[in-house]
Amino acid sequence: MSFEVTAAPQAACHRYRFPGGKGIIRIDTTACGLTSAIGIRDYRERINWGSVNKDSDNAWHGYNFVKGVNLRFDLRIKANVISAKNDAGVIELVIDGEEAESAIGFSLISSAEAKARVEDTVKKGFDGVRKEAREDWTEQLGRIRARFSTVDKARAFYGALYQSFVKPCDYGGGFVDFTTLWDVYRTEMPLLMSFSDRARDMALFMLGMIEANGQFPIQYSMTSDLKGCLEQAAALSVYVLCDVFFRGILTTEDYPRLKKALESEVSSVELENRSASFVLDYVGACHAAAEVAAICGDSSFASKMRENAFRWKDVYDTKTGLLLEKGRFYEGNNWNYSFRPHPHMRDRVALAGGAERFNSLLDRFFCVGYVPDSSEPVQPDRRKGIADYMPEFTRERPLRPGHFEGLSNETDMDAPYAYLWCGRADRLAEILDLIRRCRFTDGEGGCPGNNDAGSLGSWYVWSCVGLYPLSGTPFYLLGSPSVESAELRLSGGVLNIKVERKVPDAIYPVGYRFNGRSFNCPCLPTAEVEKGGELVFVLDGKPASGRSLIPECF
Repeated sequence: MSFEVTAAPQAACHRYRFPGGKGIIRIDTTACGLTSAIGIRDYRERINWGSVNKDSDNAWHGYNFVKGVNLRFDLRIKANVISAKNDAGVIELVIDGEEAESAIGFSLISSAEAKARVEDTVKKGFDGVRKEAREDWTEQLGRIRARFSTVDKARAFYGALYQSFVKPCDYGGGFVDFTTLWDVYRTEMPLLMSFSDRARDMALFMLGMIEANGQFPIQYSMTSDLKGCLEQAAALSVYVLCDVFFRGILTTEDYPRLKKALESEVSSVELENRSASFVLDYVGACHAAAEVAAICGDSSFASKMRENAFRWKDVYDTKTGLLLEKGRFYEGNNWNYSFRPHPHMRDRVALAGGAERFNSLLDRFFCVGYVPDSSEPVQPDRRKGIADYMPEFTRERPLRPGHFEGLSNETDMDAPYAYLWCGRADRLAEILDLIRRCRFTDGEGGCPGNNDAGSLGSWYVWSCVGLYPLSGTPFYLLGSPSVESAELRLSGGVLNIKVERKVPDAIYPVGYRFNGRSFNCPCLPTAEVEKGGELVFVLDGKPASGRSLIPECF
């Protein structure tokens, strides 16, 4: 037997081949979500109640409550069905023939809509649906045309890009599977906002949800529970909506509606007994709202939000240079979050004792100069590669608590970019290169950990093209690209990225050019980048003498 599957926007198609001329198809309408245990938590889920109705042996319809949400479906079978039965929601069909096709249409709105969708899918047939899906994905993935030195690098890149575009899902009346914003707001959502033609639709949907419910859920999936995951973070939709504004997708004409949404989100946050990372989420959101308000000429709201944003100083320990250990850190500890870049990085570095001490803390976090199973640090030698001091990067779960997780989760995925505020673009380049080579591959399991709806994959995509969207700010940080060249169809224009390597394996940035202008500061305004043009990275095989410039934007 062989089995194929493809999908339309709100329908699924399956094709079965039975070499013996007869087969059985079972369709379980009670299954829901993940179907395996992960660690000590069991994610096996089933739908507890619903209805399946038989119109004929080849046509069925019904509905189920999935976590409190009514999911309607309509099923059609293209085959010679010689017997059919429904056993507690499991439809069993006996097929006479060598081939069968099934199509299932879904709707969160009405049974009539589910029926219309399945009828459209049946009309196109399996091959027609697959052809449209291939064309749609070719168009979406073609928004970034990247050239690499090897095929496996290209496969890893486009595999990660594909995973980054899967969610959120358009259900025909809005979007679901922002699962969760804590996972995706820093890398995946900026990627979608820059490259998806549905970016404005998503932003307007989020505004509508805030207007209807007072805030946008940290997790918005197919569930009636809008309060789940509130312990993760605060006001993350503010980052997303402000990022959309910085890209010109929401404009000053949208500001009255946008301001109300930002006010609603910020005012709903409870900071009492929260972790330091939770507070950082809040103050970053306030700073983003202040930036938008200032651009729109609303000085009063901008001033109010900036006042809230200065609370970032309350969460750092001047003795250790790290975040305070108070409160519960979600999926990490104070080390994981201590190097998160934010809009007050110059002052944050000073609070830690200056660039040298901050650099030393970063090196410790990334195990630079530390050998496994040895308590004695090794003095780093800049003539050697960083891999000499980070051998644990190649392990399955690479680093012990209190150290970088090797992108096994998104907790500290933006921490490498903190090196820019030490003037260490060279160290950032080494770490990015090492992560790409040792933690991502082009095959099954090519993502180093929990991709969480595309968060790690989108990090990889941004890393490969040399840009990093510092969410909640109107700036891109510049890293060290692995592409040979790339054409990016951004929201406002086409950006051509070119890489000039002085030696074949060069990774160290020694200069940049943007639309003919040479500069050395590793950041660019989002609004300029989104308009397109030409960005050139000049890379050498060894670091430039002295420290690089720190980002001027903060």
